[in-house]
Amino acid sequence: LATGWKNCGSLSVARTADRMTVLKRTAASARAQGVEIDVISPREAGDLWPVMATNDLVGAVWLPGDGKANPTDLTQSLAKGARNGGAKIFERVKVTGISVSNGVACGVETDHGDIAAEIV
Repeated sequence: LATGWKNCGSLSVARTADRMTVLKRTAASARAQGVEIDVISPREAGDLWPVMATNDLVGAVWLPGDGKANPTDLTQSLAKGARNGGAKIFERVKVTGISVSNGVACGVETDHGDIAAEIV
């Protein structure tokens, strides 16, 4: 399914030691989930983004596999995949609430009536 995905990577920078601690924790968590992420120096960040001033940076994290998607293409792709999986999509229907049974969402309340669902 076409999503308009463009791999461009992403760079998050830290200007304080506290922010760098947060980025390192985020990187450790991401790695534990199998995400490729690198903790890098200010110089390395500057090499990746040459127009950026790096003299006030403490460090950064680089996600080479990150990117962006075209919102319209992504929405249509998700809808197509959902339909292919048996989902029904109702347009111009206002959701007014979520039906819950035993603490689990089991449907959607709309201005056109309630819809029971195995997955909400």
